[in-house]
Amino acid sequence: MNTPGVYFKQGKLRIFTEDEAMTVEAWPSLKAVQKVGIAPWEEYEPGFRILIPPETLAGSEAEETLPNDETFSRQRQKAFAAFRARIPVPVAVLVEKYQSRQLKLLRLLLAREFHPKFRVGLGHPAHFAGNLRKFVTG
Repeated sequence: MNTPGVYFKQGKLRIFTEDEAMTVEAWPSLKAVQKVGIAPWEEYEPGFRILIPPETLAGSEAEETLPNDETFSRQRQKAFAAFRARIPVPVAVLVEKYQSRQLKLLRLLLAREFHPKFRVGLGHPAHFAGNLRKFVTG
């Protein structure tokens, strides 16, 4: 059983619930693994936003006191802010606009070395989604 919490340590965002542990490695690794119960660690895609704009993150959760007197929301803010700081700023600004699949977008940008076509496409989510095949193959 884990002690619930959210931390950023050694270049990794670490999230613990009572029965689950998740780790997302920062740029450039971008590897995500999880462990549920006694199952072995396995790769996964986070179903939550991993890049959150700083203004959205601040004060976004109700205050809940943890055993170490740090509120959960403050602990979460610090961990996600530290993770975001490890992503190149232009990449973080583009990817945080998306509500889901952020890790896939980060990997795509890393693989394509932040090609100029992506800057145009990511700036317009509907355009990017509709023309993803062109961006990936072009």
